[in-house]
Amino acid sequence: MAHILFADANESALRTMRRAVELGHELTFVRGLNWQLYVVTDEVQALFDRIDVVEVELTSDVEALEAAVAKIHAAKPVDAVIAQIEPTLEAIAIVCERLGLRFTSAEGVLTARNKVRTREKLAAAGLATVAYAHAHDVESALAAADRIGYPVVVKPVSGLDSMMVSRVDDPAGMPAAAREVLDAPLVTPEQMREQFRRGILVEQYLSGRLVSAELAVVDGVSHRFMISGRSRGAGNDCVEMGAALPADLAPAERDECFDYAEQVCRVLGLDFGVFHLEIMLTGRGPVLVEANPRVMGGIMTTMYGRVTGVDFADHLIDVYLGLPPSRGVPEATATITARKIMPVSAGTLPEEIDLGWVTGSGISDLENYYLRPGHEFRAKQVLARYVVVAGTWSEAMTRADGLIDRFEKCVGTPLIHSDPAV
Repeated sequence: MAHILFADANESALRTMRRAVELGHELTFVRGLNWQLYVVTDEVQALFDRIDVVEVELTSDVEALEAAVAKIHAAKPVDAVIAQIEPTLEAIAIVCERLGLRFTSAEGVLTARNKVRTREKLAAAGLATVAYAHAHDVESALAAADRIGYPVVVKPVSGLDSMMVSRVDDPAGMPAAAREVLDAPLVTPEQMREQFRRGILVEQYLSGRLVSAELAVVDGVSHRFMISGRSRGAGNDCVEMGAALPADLAPAERDECFDYAEQVCRVLGLDFGVFHLEIMLTGRGPVLVEANPRVMGGIMTTMYGRVTGVDFADHLIDVYLGLPPSRGVPEATATITARKIMPVSAGTLPEEIDLGWVTGSGISDLENYYLRPGHEFRAKQVLARYVVVAGTWSEAMTRADGLIDRFEKCVGTPLIHSDPAV
């Protein structure tokens, strides 16, 4: 069996680690202490007890991470490296290149993680993209938006999980959106501060259907897993409410998305690994929203398994071991969709929360992060996620959207709703 190194983790990566243990692989987990995107439950601790855990303060610190990985590799050669979270991707790509370990090219990861570089590369290659500008203050952001034309999207040059992404419709809305990005290094964990210091991306607003291409590249061969759909926030379509697998597309549309995504990977240098490319299907065809040099996030890998019968972790492990997907690429037999429970504004949850109604509601899974009596929450904080499975796209989306009302009454605070599925 192989020796697999995991560079930090979130809940999705922990699921991959459990599957790797089940398959008999030997694991070393380089665990960052500065910002942990998971909770150490009894189940998680039981996993850690079965593997080697090496702790470093910041897994975004290239020198510290290199020292740790070099020591691990010298003691027992590493056969594969897997990383699933943004704060660590750049550092581990550089470390792997220095140590001769197989991973996505450092240039590819650094380009994909920097949205300005991404746009530059696409434009130079003649691939469909959008007008954009790099801004470092409110004044330059305003000037950029004037050149591009409102509405625009304002986001960090290097961010994660749609944090601080805003649609700005006029000059009056720009100062707040720009300052939110500029102030990010003051309010985010040290693990992400350097990446948030890269400034603001102001880009042309795209309208259309938001989808993502899930694919892998091994030895120059692309493996197409799925095109996933999205539910977006009512009144703010920059807020992603949850994925829907698979997307409701005709076969020709799916092929068009995959063809474009594969071209983007080649242009950016995403030469090896599993990738998650967010794409807007517009009137002029697919246009990149962002390229993620990692597997799809959140609970999407679990959702994939529910509708295909194949654990996506198996794909992930195969690919980073340099193998084609051993389980093939199965077709989905149903539609599965998730929704985030996100408050509109900050507040405090009531002292009594009754979730007993969830059983029998049609919810197949509820991941409860912060739905606790008296919990103080911030605006747009993801308090929980729920999952709905149905035989058709429209049935799954309609049922999932309707359940937000139930949660809103339960928690006693306004929640962000989804735009109706189309």
